[in-house]
Amino acid sequence: MNPIQSGRLVTQKVRRRLLLGLAGATLLLVCMAGAGYFTLQRAFDHSAHITQDTTRRIEISLKLQKLLQRAALPVHHYHIDRDPEQRMHFRMLAREIDATFREALAPHDGSRPRDFLALAGSWQQLQGEITALLALPDPNAMGLRQIHERIHGLDEKVRALSDRVGALHDADRARTQQQLADASRWNRTLTVAVTGAFLATVLSLMLGAAGVIHSQARLRELSIRDGLTGLFNRREFQAQLQRQLERARRQGGPCSVLLLDVDYFKTINDTYGHDIGDRVLQELSDLVTREVRRADLVARFGGEELVVLLPQTDKASALALGQRVRQAVASHQGFMAPDGQAFSITVSVGVASFPADAPREDALIRAADLAMYEAKRAGRNQVSHQPT
Repeated sequence: MNPIQSGRLVTQKVRRRLLLGLAGATLLLVCMAGAGYFTLQRAFDHSAHITQDTTRRIEISLKLQKLLQRAALPVHHYHIDRDPEQRMHFRMLAREIDATFREALAPHDGSRPRDFLALAGSWQQLQGEITALLALPDPNAMGLRQIHERIHGLDEKVRALSDRVGALHDADRARTQQQLADASRWNRTLTVAVTGAFLATVLSLMLGAAGVIHSQARLRELSIRDGLTGLFNRREFQAQLQRQLERARRQGGPCSVLLLDVDYFKTINDTYGHDIGDRVLQELSDLVTREVRRADLVARFGGEELVVLLPQTDKASALALGQRVRQAVASHQGFMAPDGQAFSITVSVGVASFPADAPREDALIRAADLAMYEAKRAGRNQVSHQPT
């Protein structure tokens, strides 16, 4: 074999080895990219499945909280107006709550129906107490103080049951966030393994991570917002109130609360329907938000009640702001009936301030609630406060 032939043979062997190596590397690259892609796809599908199941459970919990917050309203209306139709309204509400409990107890992916069994039992007891109060021919016959204490006790039980539902919701959200965090860590580990294999793997991770972040943000938003009005919910309000009062104690400053209740809201629902009632609450929420200051916090407290947290605000300033909100609501002509005709509403406002009226969060809310009821008894469309 001459040198030329020998050189050609070596070149062919080297070329063959390079081609085989390149083919092997390409095959390995494709296998790694494919395995990484499908593994990541399964991980992201799992994250999406977690989010979907959790969103369903959260929606059931939020619906149940919303209904439970309205459970004591017929008793309040019956106590104030002595309207026997409140019994029928409560029966309809109770059927809706029972249906929601059945939905919560029904087995489905990711469900934890045992968590709701004790709550369902507590609701049955509470339902019996409400039915007994509504069965009284004249609730005021036993004395205003006694009936007020019974209604207040009923309110506390309703709020406690709603808080238990909220606690389940918070625990569920915490479990989901841990699952999503574990899935996110696993996704990152896979990404490190296949980053050099294929650009699509990196891109899919970025899309998946964005989906996880979006899901976590959505879960956070669901947990602190009222589904109807978009305002903060009662649990978030109470958390913010606790922080503001701690700040006020440290700095030695005031803090106030406005509690607003729509006057004759039952009449609005009976006359125009519950859809219009919901729109009234939405429009009222926007109106109150526009009237208060940027630093103030507006939340839905339950039913037709809104609450406003006024940081670093004394009673005199809170009363002035309450009057401004009341006047703005009374003069607003943006509430529309189904036939397109405008109608107006009024609100009764209770004002309470720390430390003048109460030293603690629960006592401050209670003082505002009593002041609001005083405004109701005084003729509605008023701002009232407890004498210092």
